[in-house]
Amino acid sequence: MKINIDALKLMMIQKKTSLRELSQKTGLSTVTLASILNADKPRRFKTIGMLADGLNVKPEEIISN
Repeated sequence: MKINIDALKLMMIQKKTSLRELSQKTGLSTVTLASILNADKPRRFKTIGMLADGLNVKPEEIISN
């Protein structure tokens, strides 16, 4: 499943969330988050769930169709 990178970046901007803050909220490393933001490749369901929880959004708001 692919993450909609543009939607993820927009949510981070709207919530004024830095990479470090998102790392703390999700439990994902800043290296992993940077990799997600710089590459449009499939991600594990768990990672998508952690991102959605950290941003307080539904998973379908950050995945690509």
